[in-house]
Amino acid sequence: FVGIRDRNAGMLALGFVTGVLAALAHPVSLLLVGGPVLVFLLPYLRPSSLRELWTYPVFRWSAAVTVLLAIMVAVRFVPILQGWITLHDRNPGSSQFLLWRAPPGLKQVFYVLAYLDSLTLPVVLLAVLALYLLLQEDRRPLALYLISLVAFPLVFLTLLSLRTPVSQYYLLPTVPVFFITAGVFLAWLSRLEVRPFGRWVLPATVTTLVIATGLPTLLSDYRDGRRFNFRQVAHWMNARLEPGDVVYSDQHMVLAHYLPHAEVRKLRGTAPLAEEVRRQKENPGRRTLWVVAPAPAHAFRANLRQGGLIDWIYAHCELRNMVGVGRVDVRQHYLQVYRCGPEPDPRETSS
Repeated sequence: FVGIRDRNAGMLALGFVTGVLAALAHPVSLLLVGGPVLVFLLPYLRPSSLRELWTYPVFRWSAAVTVLLAIMVAVRFVPILQGWITLHDRNPGSSQFLLWRAPPGLKQVFYVLAYLDSLTLPVVLLAVLALYLLLQEDRRPLALYLISLVAFPLVFLTLLSLRTPVSQYYLLPTVPVFFITAGVFLAWLSRLEVRPFGRWVLPATVTTLVIATGLPTLLSDYRDGRRFNFRQVAHWMNARLEPGDVVYSDQHMVLAHYLPHAEVRKLRGTAPLAEEVRRQKENPGRRTLWVVAPAPAHAFRANLRQGGLIDWIYAHCELRNMVGVGRVDVRQHYLQVYRCGPEPDPRETSS
């Protein structure tokens, strides 16, 4: 950003090296390159421009190097993407299955909205206003560069979610763009004089509003974390599980880590649960069925209301415990533990 804004070759080189290191750390960081490359190449892709530029040897050599680099990137990263999709097809994500009935289009809308929600509305609005100001101040190349850094990864991953579940964490490399651009708007505000306070009052007020919006979530994340407490659930269940009991759980690998001696399976739908209950009816002495799942929450989280799970659980199971704490913000991370079967467990009734 600084290299392009100030036309500083040293900072631009530093940014390039940092980008290479980021791509080596995680392949998703390579998506940040796609947008600026397209913005740079689009003006030269017109047939008339290409014919004129092709007469210069430097352009031909540059084009050859660019094509070679593109082939190297494709050879290196396309198999990674194919393997990643194949892995998801073989073993779908732990929570995404709860939204599997969402029609194409609506799921992608939720994906984008959840991403913007995680940034908080004030940060997004400040970034949009800053881009508008850059366009108005005749700094169009810088504005297009910042837009492309976000647009290309966001569009690519949103379209990819039509094929396979995609975590919002893959959009994390684009987050600094919003904060940098919001800082541009604050810098513009600092030029405005507000009598009798001076130039500091507007940026200080807006900054306070931004911090206040995200402060409840920051406090809750620091105090309670931002993940479900499967360890506490395992501690509660460990005293109640009998040999042969089977547990179906969302994020089953996490619960299995804390319950190494229990049979923990992936909660994917109602058919396996119904089969376990049927076997219990045929054999009253058969093992107990437990279900561990997130409490119904807002649309951006795993939600039992999707896929008919909540109706089946309410009809065949009894709520035995709810694990979680009240957060300062509006988000909730409660886990519910159900015991399912023909009749209630007298041990649980007495407790």
